[in-house]
Amino acid sequence: MNLKQLPYILTIAAAGSLSKAAEELNVSQPALSKYLADLERQTGMELFMHQKKRLYPTPAGKVYLEAAREILGMQARTRDSIRLLKNPCTTELHIGISPHRGAVFIAQAFPKFSQYFPNVRLIPHEGYASGLKDMLGRGMIDLALTTMASGMGVLPLHSEEVVLAVPSFHRLAKHTFESISTLPFIDLADCRDMSFVMPDPASSLYEAVRPSFDRAGFQPLTAFSSPNVIMAESMIRSGVGIGLLPAHYMVKNPDITYFRLYQPPHLTACILTQNDHLLTDAERFLIFLELQNSASNPNYQIIWSEPLMEIVREFDYTHYFSHFMES
Repeated sequence: MNLKQLPYILTIAAAGSLSKAAEELNVSQPALSKYLADLERQTGMELFMHQKKRLYPTPAGKVYLEAAREILGMQARTRDSIRLLKNPCTTELHIGISPHRGAVFIAQAFPKFSQYFPNVRLIPHEGYASGLKDMLGRGMIDLALTTMASGMGVLPLHSEEVVLAVPSFHRLAKHTFESISTLPFIDLADCRDMSFVMPDPASSLYEAVRPSFDRAGFQPLTAFSSPNVIMAESMIRSGVGIGLLPAHYMVKNPDITYFRLYQPPHLTACILTQNDHLLTDAERFLIFLELQNSASNPNYQIIWSEPLMEIVREFDYTHYFSHFMES
C-alpha cells in the first residue's frame, strides 16, 4: 500500500463517485481513475462496483478500506505519540462518545483540537446513552456527547428526524431514496402487522420512538432488538424486519429505502455534564468543532441557544455560522 495515496481510496468510498472524490482531493479525475485501475490490477480484484450511478465497495474493497483505516490510524497515533514526547500533556479531557457517530467525530476533530490544545490529551470513552450517563455520574468522564438525557446538565446541539426503513424487496418499497425532503409519508398504524427491528429498550432511540407506537395504537412485533444502529440497519437490509432509524443513517443503497412518518419522532444530540460543571476552554472548543460537523449535515437542525452562540462567537473567526444564527 502506498501510504501517501491511502486517503484516495477512503475518499472514493465516502464520495461514491470518482468525480466528487477528485474534486475533494484536488486531483484530476483521469489521474484518480488511473490510481484505482492500478490498485485493482495490483490486488487482482475489483474494489468497487457501480450501482445506480454510485460506487459501492466490493467485499475485497471493504477489506482493503478497513486495512487502510487501520494503517492511517496507526500512522496518526505514532506521530502523535512522538509529538507528545516533545510536548508532554499537562491535562486530560475524558469525553464519552457513542461507538459510531461519536467515534467518527473524534477522529475528524482530533487533528484540529490537538493543534489548538497541544497540551490537552483527549481520551474517548465509548458507550451508549445510559452507559455514558453512568460513567459521568461515577466521575469517569468530564462530559459526554450523546442523545438527549435528563437529570444532569444538558446543552442541546442539534435535532434529527427518525425515519422508517424497509428492505428494498418489501411490498412497501416502491421508490428510491434521494433525500429526506423527497421521501413519501406513511402512517405507522399501517405497519401494525409487520415485524420490526427495534432499538434496545434502554436506548434513547427507543425512548424517542415509543410514543409513535402509542399514537399508532399497537405494540410492535419485535423480530430483533439491539442498541447498535449499524447492526439494526444491516438487519433491516437483510429482510429481518422494518425499523425506525435516525436520519443520519440513511444511505443510498439498493437494498434499503425509507419513509417519513406523519408525526415523526426526533433525537436530540447534546452535551451532558454534571450540573455544577463549568466548561473549560478545551471543552468549549470541542463543542464548537461538533457544531461545525453538525452544520454540514443536511439531516441535522442546530438548536441555537445563548450558550451555543457564545461558543460560536468565541471560536468562529471566519464568521462561518453567521447566516445560521441569523436564520
